[in-house]
Amino acid sequence: MAINESSHIAQSNPILYFSLEMKQESIINRICADFAEIPNYRVQKNDIYSGEMQQYDSAMGNIEKLNLFINDKPRLTINQIYLIAKKMKFQNGIKAIIIDHFHLIKIKGKDKMADYEENARMLKVIAKDLDLPVICLFQLNRDIEKRAGSKKPKMSDLREVGEQDADVIAFVTQPEKLEVEAFADGTPSSNKIVVNIAKNREGIPGSELIFDFKGDYQRVYESEHEYIKQRKDVFE
Repeated sequence: MAINESSHIAQSNPILYFSLEMKQESIINRICADFAEIPNYRVQKNDIYSGEMQQYDSAMGNIEKLNLFINDKPRLTINQIYLIAKKMKFQNGIKAIIIDHFHLIKIKGKDKMADYEENARMLKVIAKDLDLPVICLFQLNRDIEKRAGSKKPKMSDLREVGEQDADVIAFVTQPEKLEVEAFADGTPSSNKIVVNIAKNREGIPGSELIFDFKGDYQRVYESEHEYIKQRKDVFE
């Protein structure tokens, strides 16, 4: 979903994407799979059929036009991220930053909890100082998969972070992966992604949005599902 967002933002505004886990080539290939509608696993292996070459070339041509700057250097500290972003803001006028992901930002290691809290505070500093949105991905505690009853993500499922520093916290889940086979209205949850706005400093928290998901193409897109308008608990 983050890669989808970055590729769409970059069509009109420069964006800086810190990939602390995947290489730049893998990210470009995922975007290509989306743009060309060719399964991602084949794009990653450069297994493009002859009949797909035109759409593949067209997709790569569109990707080259994106204002997307990818930094895939691993084990960056939060201060290094700050300095790189500040330079990119000055030189390229970036309008947003995405960081994938928080737990791969290098820490000092003496006090992990204190380091995580400091890094979370620094994300806020970066956003305020550079006057742009900073979107940072986090991992949830895997205990949610073992939890009896509702598997709806909660604040406590966040892994050792200072959530008080965030303006917005959104949980992104695939209900079918959590063994939730249908929504409360009975509609199947397959090929759907749910975004729960658990915290919204400038708005009303608790709303849930449903997106369609084409896994082969790594595409997340707006759903026409009537359920969005009902705003019921997906995990009822």
